Amino acid sequence: STIASPYGLAIVDGSLYLTTFTKIRAVDLSTGIISTVIDSIGVDSPWDLATAPIGVYTSQANDHAVLRYDDGGAADVVAGTLGQQGFAGDGGLATDALLSSPVGIATDSTGRLYISVGTRVRRVTFFGETTTGLTSSVNRSAPEEPVTFTASVTPPQATGTVEFKDGAASLGTLTVLGGTAELTLSNLTSGNHSITADYSGDSAFLGSTSAPVGQFVKSPSSISLASSPNPSLSGESVSLTATVSPAEATGTVEFKSPRSRTALPCFR
Repeated sequence: STIASPYGLAIVDGSLYLTTFTKIRAVDLSTGIISTVIDSIGVDSPWDLATAPIGVYTSQANDHAVLRYDDGGAADVVAGTLGQQGFAGDGGLATDALLSSPVGIATDSTGRLYISVGTRVRRVTFFGETTTGLTSSVNRSAPEEPVTFTASVTPPQATGTVEFKDGAASLGTLTVLGGTAELTLSNLTSGNHSITADYSGDSAFLGSTSAPVGQFVKSPSSISLASSPNPSLSGESVSLTATVSPAEATGTVEFKSPRSRTALPCFR
C-alpha cells in the first residue's frame, strides 16, 4: 500500500491509526492489513491523532479545532471553533474557545486532552466521570413475563449508548435519552441472572458500569387434578388431589367450584 505524507499516529484497540491529508487509515497490527477508516474527512489538515473514549481525536491545524471521530466516521468538535483562529476561552467550555493551528495532541489516564498550540499547551478537562444505576421492573419474574431493565446515567447530559449484559453475554444496546435507557425482555431463561448496564461514554463523559442486578426467573410449572370417588353420591365425601410439577414447588393451591373457593397448602 502507498501512504501519502502520514502525520499523526495512535494505537486504538490493537490497530495503528494514522492521518494522511484528508484520510484516517488503520493498520490491524495482528494481520498487517491496512484499511481506510475515514475517507474525505471534509476538514483541512488532520495533523495528529489521540485515543478518545470512543473513536479518535484529530487536531485540524488549518481549521483551528480538535475533532472527535466515532467508529462510524461521524465527527464532532471537542475544542476550538471551526475556521476561527485565535487565543481565548481559558476557564470556559472548550467548544467556545479559540485555537491557533493546533498540531500535537495527547490524552492522559484520566481522559484529559492536551493540545499543542504554538508556544503553549492547552488542556481540556471534560465533564469527567459518570455513574450508572440499574433497576428491574419485576424481580422473581414468571417465565415469558416482560421485564424492563432501566439504566440511569448521571449526569443526565451524558449521551451515547448503554449495553445491557447478562454476565458476559450482550442482551442489547440502546441509546441514552435524558440520562436513561430501557430494555424490555420476555425471553430470559429460568434461574438466576446477573444483569449489568455498561455506559459507553461520549466525547464529554467517561463510561461507567452499573452494579449487577440479580434477576431471578421462576421455573414453569404444571398442575393436574383428580377426584375420588368419581362419580360420587350426594353428600358423599370426595377427595380432590392436585399434583404440581416440579415436585419441589411450594406455595398454595386454590380449589374452586361455582359455589365455593378453598385455599389449601401445597405439599410436596
